[in-house]
Amino acid sequence: MNTETKENIRLIDTLLENEKKSMTLTTLTIIGFCLLAGFIIYQSSQLSKAKKQLQIELNEKNTLLNTLDSALTLLDNLQDSLVNTNNLLLNTLSDTDVSPSYNGSYNNRYKCYIQYMPGFEQEAKKAYSELIKKDWYGNFIAENEKIEDQSFNSYVKYFDKNDEELAYKMHKTLLNANIPLDREPVLVEIARASKKFEIWLGKVKPQNVKDILNKPRYKILQKQNLRKN
Repeated sequence: MNTETKENIRLIDTLLENEKKSMTLTTLTIIGFCLLAGFIIYQSSQLSKAKKQLQIELNEKNTLLNTLDSALTLLDNLQDSLVNTNNLLLNTLSDTDVSPSYNGSYNNRYKCYIQYMPGFEQEAKKAYSELIKKDWYGNFIAENEKIEDQSFNSYVKYFDKNDEELAYKMHKTLLNANIPLDREPVLVEIARASKKFEIWLGKVKPQNVKDILNKPRYKILQKQNLRKN
């Protein structure tokens, strides 16, 4: 075997060896990419599951917050209603204690409380000016009061079934004066509260949990709970 043939054989062996190494490197590279792709897919799947779980927990938290918000708003409205009812009862009892020198004329007169939220001053004045024009309103003692710490919609409230006709007259008078009302007159029957009416003028403001908890009555409850703990 001559020298040229040996050199060719050596060259072919070298090429074959390089090709083998190249194939091995390519195979390892492909395997590496496959493993990396598998790892990325696995991590993406785990992140997707974690994201879904986090969204579920977030939705549950929002649901709980909305439920708490509704419960606190309901409690707030109930407490406001209780305060108003107590005030009405106090006014009613004070009427029964009027001196006999009035000959009963004060007790026989009607009372109308026009209560309004800030920003509804003009509606309150307009309500009074329209009602005072009515003959049947001449026997009323009217009182206007701005309510700073409550949020409510506009409506007429009365406390004795026998006063229903007058309540609806008030309701119609206000509507004719372009004062929007949220509902029909509301009857809240309370003993010895006849001839009493309330006109509420306002618009309910959306409240969140933070707004409700910042009200004085809840701060007092929080302090009481801290003392207990």
